[in-house]
Amino acid sequence: MDYSLVSLPQVAGVVGRADLLSALFCFLAFLCYAYAADDNMWVQYIQWKTFIFASRIILMFLSMLLVALALFSKEQGITIIVSIVVFKTTYKQRFI
Repeated sequence: MDYSLVSLPQVAGVVGRADLLSALFCFLAFLCYAYAADDNMWVQYIQWKTFIFASRIILMFLSMLLVALALFSKEQGITIIVSIVVFKTTYKQRFI
């Protein structure tokens, strides 16, 4: 019997991990960006302006790092950038 290396179960398990890692990093990047961009979430902390600014900057950098990790795990991680742009252009701020 002649087996191809690609059809072995060990190789199939390694290939499937890239999809899961990319999806996880994309989801976390989108969550970090959504929290950093939401103005209503930060209204209750208005007295701590420097803390708010630092938290938003940290979340933005974390989002960029997660996008990079999604790209390194699989090429389809580039779609999170498009998703964030669409979210930014279509999201309306809700004032309570």
